[in-house]
Amino acid sequence: MSIREAVWARTEASVRRDKRFGSVEELFAEAAASGGTEKVLFLCIGTDRSSGDALGPLVGSRLQSAGFPRVIGTMEEPCDALNLERLTAGLPADTTIIAIDACLGKPGSVGSLLPLRSPLTPAGSMQSGFAPVGDYSIAAVVNVYGPKPYQALQTASLRLVLELADRIAAAAAEAFMPGKEGRGASLTQGSPDPKKEGGRMERRKLEGRPIRYIDRGEGRPVVLLHGFMGSADYWERIVPLLEGHFLRCIVPDLLGHGESDAPEGPYTIERMADDVNGLLDELGVERAVLLGHSMGGYIALSFAERYADRLKAFGLIHSTPLPDDEAGREKRTAVAERVRREGVRPFVEQSAPNWFAPENARLLGAEVRRVREIGFATLPEGAAGAALAMRERPDRGEVIRRSELPVLLIAGTEDGIAPAEKAFAAKNERTVTRTIEGAGHMSLFEAPQELARQISSFIEGLPDEKAGSHC
Repeated sequence: MSIREAVWARTEASVRRDKRFGSVEELFAEAAASGGTEKVLFLCIGTDRSSGDALGPLVGSRLQSAGFPRVIGTMEEPCDALNLERLTAGLPADTTIIAIDACLGKPGSVGSLLPLRSPLTPAGSMQSGFAPVGDYSIAAVVNVYGPKPYQALQTASLRLVLELADRIAAAAAEAFMPGKEGRGASLTQGSPDPKKEGGRMERRKLEGRPIRYIDRGEGRPVVLLHGFMGSADYWERIVPLLEGHFLRCIVPDLLGHGESDAPEGPYTIERMADDVNGLLDELGVERAVLLGHSMGGYIALSFAERYADRLKAFGLIHSTPLPDDEAGREKRTAVAERVRREGVRPFVEQSAPNWFAPENARLLGAEVRRVREIGFATLPEGAAGAALAMRERPDRGEVIRRSELPVLLIAGTEDGIAPAEKAFAAKNERTVTRTIEGAGHMSLFEAPQELARQISSFIEGLPDEKAGSHC
């Protein structure tokens, strides 16, 4: 039972930076370079009697199933406070030990991984007296640190813990056993992958143009729209969490993004909203909850302005109803010209870290790289068209002020792009405003657990009536 917040706080910031890896993939790559599976021992600390503290044993069982020969701590035989000293006594000196455990952290860090080139101190903040152990350590932030840490561990989301266990185990297998046949099947139990069969990633044609979308879950339809330079994959950490609340998630690649068509312009926000309306027609969905991130929020507002009868509710996440000012319009023009001239890669490479809160951009290396990877897939014509479409969008504050529908507005406390004063610029008595502590513009990656909690809480508070053919 490792609550490492106090230990983490006592460690000098410069030392943390020196010993911190950008991702668990980097940690495993370094460990694998020093020897194969026979030279590494995974010490997976935790118990099978608490959802949060089961992280270690869950990872251990997955690693064991994948074929790693030296694993201490599984669901069958946990390594916890009662037997830790006995199980770690006499470990071979020539073995590389990777210690893995759950921890608690700030709200914005829940769902992240802390990979270090340093030992892990089991139950460090509890002053348990356990000696640090391991050459490398991975701490998974499973819940928010507070005055009752044991309770926080016990009430951590099991779905999140399963997802984190899968990520760690899959990264280890990829580093030590690249390309091993059948490896993936043993590492994904309990955490559905939208890219695998059953995730219902599909393609249709709207007015002759191909559109890709994800359709997952059963229950009230929720349409999730991504932001600029994104795709449906922006929501890959949110969809599994929402599924657990009996929601059907419909997540399209918007015009010019992901694997949807990127025709020549002009693009408009209204045209993108029309595409969403056409997709609902194709899927036979009469009414849905519509939520948009950043640019997706502009599209949600356009949809609500013209197709309000198809909505149960709508919301903006890190977005604003306000139009661009003159400086903002000039920046959109410059972005369109740049991506046409240079391609999208230089812009995405430079911009992605700025979409995160400064501290998160430093700590969440894997998440920043994932956002870049998604952005690199955007075609220049699609990116340029979308930038110019955003430039021309009007003020839609009245759409919210006059709406008879429930509206959700979410802002990050560290968002320099759509801060709270812009995100909450228009509201009425049916508007729900929420902030995510420590998040920048990308809570989908910075704080997925908290974002999913706020979304599901809002939807669960809506009137319980049929919202389409799949409810």
